[in-house]
Amino acid sequence: MTRPENPNDPKERAIDLLTGLDRVRREHGTVTVSCQFECASDGTFGGRWRGVRLRDLLGSAPPETTHVRAVSTDGYCAPVALADALDTVVAVDRLDAPNEGLPRLVGEGLDSTETVRGLDRLEPVALPPDADPEPTAIDGSDPTDAEE
Repeated sequence: MTRPENPNDPKERAIDLLTGLDRVRREHGTVTVSCQFECASDGTFGGRWRGVRLRDLLGSAPPETTHVRAVSTDGYCAPVALADALDTVVAVDRLDAPNEGLPRLVGEGLDSTETVRGLDRLEPVALPPDADPEPTAIDGSDPTDAEE
């Protein structure tokens, strides 16, 4: 791992676990998962995906990691506790529908707010034991407050 030029810049300090996606796919292969999720709007969605296990990507994460911050290309950011994330998959293929919104974090241990689509980065973070972080936009705003 190289040293960041500006260690005070959070973007330079962050480790992006997605950079190891191709290597992990070659070394560990892929798995297939089927998941159903309940949306906050009372709907459901689900499907079958193929991808790599998040636990296989965590090899480069620091030992103090408690959560993984999943950041999408549109700025949505969901912190996922490692206890919930170990059996999740970074999906690179959708098997029962068009391949839209990939890569995507999916798995039975996640709720619908944590199934981040269009993953741009996966960052290991260490939070205090009593932390209960909520999904946000990357700028810190509440994504449910966005104007339509």
